[in-house]
Amino acid sequence: MKLWLIVIHRWLGFAGCLLFALWFGSGLVMMYVEMPYLQRTAERLEGLVPLDASVPLLTPWQAIDRSGLETSPANLRLVSRATAKGAHPVWELEGGALPSLDAMTGEILPAPTLEDATAAVSRWNPEATFRSTTDVDQWTLPRSQFAAHRPLHRFADERGEWLYASSVTGAVVQRVSRGERLWATAGPVAHWLYPTFLRRRAALWNRVVVITSLLCTVAVVTGLALGLWHLRRRSPHIPYREPTMRRHHLFGLIFGFFAFTWTLSGLFSMEPVPVPSSGATAEQKRLWQGDVGWPAFQRRPDEVLAVLPRPVKELRLRFFDGDAYWLATSDEGETQLLSDRELHLVEALPASSLRPVAEGLLPAATLTDWQRLDDYDLHYTSKETSPTARPLPVYRARYDDAESTVLYVDPATAELVLRVVDGRRLVRILYQGLHSWNLFGFHNLRPLWDLVVGAAMIGGLILSVTGVQLSWRLGKQRLRRRRRPKV
Repeated sequence: MKLWLIVIHRWLGFAGCLLFALWFGSGLVMMYVEMPYLQRTAERLEGLVPLDASVPLLTPWQAIDRSGLETSPANLRLVSRATAKGAHPVWELEGGALPSLDAMTGEILPAPTLEDATAAVSRWNPEATFRSTTDVDQWTLPRSQFAAHRPLHRFADERGEWLYASSVTGAVVQRVSRGERLWATAGPVAHWLYPTFLRRRAALWNRVVVITSLLCTVAVVTGLALGLWHLRRRSPHIPYREPTMRRHHLFGLIFGFFAFTWTLSGLFSMEPVPVPSSGATAEQKRLWQGDVGWPAFQRRPDEVLAVLPRPVKELRLRFFDGDAYWLATSDEGETQLLSDRELHLVEALPASSLRPVAEGLLPAATLTDWQRLDDYDLHYTSKETSPTARPLPVYRARYDDAESTVLYVDPATAELVLRVVDGRRLVRILYQGLHSWNLFGFHNLRPLWDLVVGAAMIGGLILSVTGVQLSWRLGKQRLRRRRRPKV
């Protein structure tokens, strides 16, 4: 048994030690660096032109009706796009999958020209010039926020900042500086095995990550088993005199468990078995919004803009319990909810309005708990320093159905922001809990989280480097034996 453990650990370690070193080194970077995704942050509004309240604009239903679209969009927003002829208000689908509609006439707008894209980019960076048109590169890999905008026009300036403009809307959808590219390459790109040639082949990339994570998990388990085997000896507990072997053994005993949890949770991050979505179901969204559609918006956008106290760069549309609401985002990135019926600002929907609707979201189940959360809990969690941190406060609704459903509601935007059921709950703990150590808000206890996770990362990195040294030595020994002349 011990011989088999040695053989498996040696050869899987020989193949995987470089991967371990890569994962631990890049993991240290990822403690502070995220993959740049402009559309997921408030920064996405930086280059937009503020909407003009003095210009009469069509309601969403008027624009859809006059456009002649056969398919009614699922989600619209109003923005003012910079074009070669100046700024112009448009209704567009969030995500850009359908043509934009002229918010003044309802006409379907033609595809933007390169000059329109240049005008939009100049709002962000006047020094950036057009470089190429691309379908996919490292910073616009296949993700939902880029798919509808391809091909993309890439612009760059002399400092190395890259901007990507949509060929569908003309809007800037991605921006990365030279520093962001450098740190993202050292962090997320390396950690996720994310080079463009591999990631653009999604099925192959998935198999590579799953197989390597599984094999590396086996390598760690066999190493831990050998280390514990030696602990059973009366003397000595460390049977190695050679310094590198002693370091590998000691660091394996101390940090091997962390290496095991990280490789295992990395495997679960790929969801190798089907798990439920974290979004509300279509039926739950319908019951939450009520039987209502775009005609429910009776106010013109310019009327809405006139009562808002700050310049607005984006108007989105929301439904709740049969009523229509405007969600305005100011030039500072703050959101404000406004009732279409009464045309007044709503700081947050009260619990007295939210709870009765929440009680009917699962007709076959009973709402057993309703609670306001001013801090994150086990499943509704986020890193506070992240530019994509989840909003607070929220309301948490628990149900007694077979899946033990929990729904989280944002009263400031009238949205169902998260759904947790049994399958998703397990993945949350096995992946995010073990991989990022963000159980019970621990990842927001700074600098304690930095010290503990950083120390574990450095220990795992030293363990990996000693494995690389041992593998290099083993490889050289094997080569010498093959080259030794036979007598």
